[in-house]
Amino acid sequence: MPMPLNPQDIVRKEFREARRGYNQADVDLFLDEVVEEFTKLAEDNQKMKVRIAALQQEVARLREGRGPAAPGPVATGTEDPQRVENEVRARVRRFLEEQI
Repeated sequence: MPMPLNPQDIVRKEFREARRGYNQADVDLFLDEVVEEFTKLAEDNQKMKVRIAALQQEVARLREGRGPAAPGPVATGTEDPQRVENEVRARVRRFLEEQI
């Protein structure tokens, strides 16, 4: 199983020279772009994990009838649990679509 890749791995990667290989400057430039994009994606991924955890906590609160932590419809404890779950799923879906 391959080890997780991080931006430093990309920066430190060295390629052997070959007689009919690639232009080293072109490879270095491309790897710089890859590192930049990879770093952005890793940061976005971490933000998504934090947001998902917050939404999971909100789902738990709604299921317990304690109401949302953020502005929004207030749960009274009489709501249909499936409707509440569908609403939270819709919020998560909208949030993720906005991020993409």
